[in-house]
Amino acid sequence: MPCFEVDRYEVRTEIQRLQTAAGVESYTGRSLTIFSTPIAVGGILRAVLQFSSLFDPWHGRAVVGRLVASDPLFPVLSAWLPLTEFGTFYDILRNERPLALACAMRDAGATTGFIRHLSLGAPAPRERQEVPADFFGLFGTL
Repeated sequence: MPCFEVDRYEVRTEIQRLQTAAGVESYTGRSLTIFSTPIAVGGILRAVLQFSSLFDPWHGRAVVGRLVASDPLFPVLSAWLPLTEFGTFYDILRNERPLALACAMRDAGATTGFIRHLSLGAPAPRERQEVPADFFGLFGTL
């Protein structure tokens, strides 16, 4: 399972109002942007986790997020999670070190596309050294 070591993070809270057939609906949200330790070739990996009451009906679906690697030095992992999951992720970020963010692609062997699994926690001993320049196979032989 590909992963990266967490260096720092940013947190944000937001509210969104949408016009729907039923009228104006409000959704609350939080976001965590998680940055990797700098990788050997100079890039930084970023994960943007969006938590929103708008995503609550998606809970239990097969897709958690998406990895976009159009810029191989700065790939972005985006995830859409129910608002109720925010507290767990935030508590871990605030209280644990070292940390690794790991994910698994929906399609075996894929280097970009949809993500089916996402985890945040203490890295396994072998994962602590896994932040190399081949994250998701994007950096090849750099």
